[in-house]
Amino acid sequence: MASPANPKFPMVVKVGAVSVKIYRSIDRGRYTKFTVPDYSTGKRRLRQFADLAEAKSEAERLANLLSRGESAAASLGANERASYGRAIELLSPTGDSLELACARYGAAVQILGQGDLLEVAAKDYARRHPATREHRPTKSVRDALIASRKGLGASPRYLDDLESRLDRFCETFGAVPIATIGTSDVQRWLDGLGLSPQSIVNYRRVLVTLFEYAEARGSIGRGDNPALQCETPKVRRGEVEIFTPDELRRLLEASAPAFRPCLAIGALAGLRSAEIERLDWDSIDLERRYIKVAAGKAKTRSRRLVPVCASLADWLGQHKDRKGPLWDGGHDTFYAAQKSTVKAAREAGHGEIRWKANGLRHSYASYRLAATSDAAKVAHEMGNSPAIVHAHYAELVTPAEAEEWFNVRAKSPGPSDVGAGGVDAVDEKARVAIPAAS
Repeated sequence: MASPANPKFPMVVKVGAVSVKIYRSIDRGRYTKFTVPDYSTGKRRLRQFADLAEAKSEAERLANLLSRGESAAASLGANERASYGRAIELLSPTGDSLELACARYGAAVQILGQGDLLEVAAKDYARRHPATREHRPTKSVRDALIASRKGLGASPRYLDDLESRLDRFCETFGAVPIATIGTSDVQRWLDGLGLSPQSIVNYRRVLVTLFEYAEARGSIGRGDNPALQCETPKVRRGEVEIFTPDELRRLLEASAPAFRPCLAIGALAGLRSAEIERLDWDSIDLERRYIKVAAGKAKTRSRRLVPVCASLADWLGQHKDRKGPLWDGGHDTFYAAQKSTVKAAREAGHGEIRWKANGLRHSYASYRLAATSDAAKVAHEMGNSPAIVHAHYAELVTPAEAEEWFNVRAKSPGPSDVGAGGVDAVDEKARVAIPAAS
């Protein structure tokens, strides 16, 4: 039997059913070396040591790993084992296994393309999504936005539109933390509405407002507005439809007294329906012949003065003692009055007539441009751009037709109005007031 001071070689280190041998040899006849065969990878690999204790330690390690079936770990060399140990040490604070960490790293590199961008991406994400951020449900943000807009004095029509569109969005995302909603989520929702391009544009606009509100209050990260990245469908504008002077006369005569001033202002001053609904009688100056559209009541949020022609002054003069809102009803009743007016005009005979979408404003623009040949002037009066006015309304009617349009009167013209031409007379009487709008 070999003594510890003079061991027998090959030495066998055994763990369970696994045995690992250690061989001794003399290198160049002078140096003793110890060799441990490693078959953990399926191929013979010789690990050599100058010290028997190190050889025995390696043989024991291999035997232990092989006995547990950990052949891959058994094949690690000294440097690899040191690297493995350091990796485990670095991962210790996270609680993740080395395998899970490597899987996540691999997935991140596939996304980023470079491993050195992983830390940059993580820091950017942390900046956009701080751990201290409150995860507010979308419905909560929606309620806060509506309350904010009410406090700022937004019009009932704007609030109705905002509420109805956001309520539909909240049917799907109301309970979802708003910070977790991505562009693809919003795009799929918009695609699923099955609405016209214009309706999709309107919904997208409202959602941009919702996420802008959330962004400004820290509920989502800066630059993380998902609605901004959604597609904006192209809206094909239909042909501009206008009323004839005869149709305008029929509509005015058939309209209810409460709605007639609204109808006349839309046709002969070109105000938008929403602006008419917000208008007060105090904003109408019949003596100086202009209507003041305040910034808070204009769609573009910029105030302007709109001239009142002699014909419009006649129609409004029938109500000169009225005070308060021009239209006492709501948004829905305003459009109901349009339908009722068309129905009454149709029942009065003299041919078929139908309501034309934005027909009053389109008509004003077309006839006014024909009368003045000045797109900039018309654009100022309408709160629009000269390019839009020229592109949509140029050469739709003749100056003679414009003359007839602006002379649709509520009563027979008096001596002072004869030959005034309706439109040109307005500018002379309102010229002092109009520059105040600039």
